[in-house]
Amino acid sequence: MLISFCDISCVNGYNTDDESRILGPCRLYCEISDLVPNIDSPFCDRRCLVDQCNNGCSMYHMAVSERPCLSVCDNWMRENQTDVGRSPNSVIQLKVQTCTRGCGIGLEEFYKSVVGSKYPM
Repeated sequence: MLISFCDISCVNGYNTDDESRILGPCRLYCEISDLVPNIDSPFCDRRCLVDQCNNGCSMYHMAVSERPCLSVCDNWMRENQTDVGRSPNSVIQLKVQTCTRGCGIGLEEFYKSVVGSKYPM
């Protein structure tokens, strides 16, 4: 069975005005959540991980239309992070995990937005 993906614009009930309603709560969650650990590493501190979570928030739309959050974040990390070759694997894994969490939160907010627009309370 072949499953085809659409880009985010083909999802019923979604429009670009929803972007701030998705990214705002997602980024706030990244800032205040205990899911982003407080580490003290020369390679990536808490601010660095909050930034990775925020990156994940911004990439939720790729997870809607292309592939799972883990894959989106892992590919993004390999393509855009200049320190991948210098950072220990544990730090790279933590960055990918934190990005994936942000992406997952973004997806959750996206689905709330779509369902909310179809079935307002």
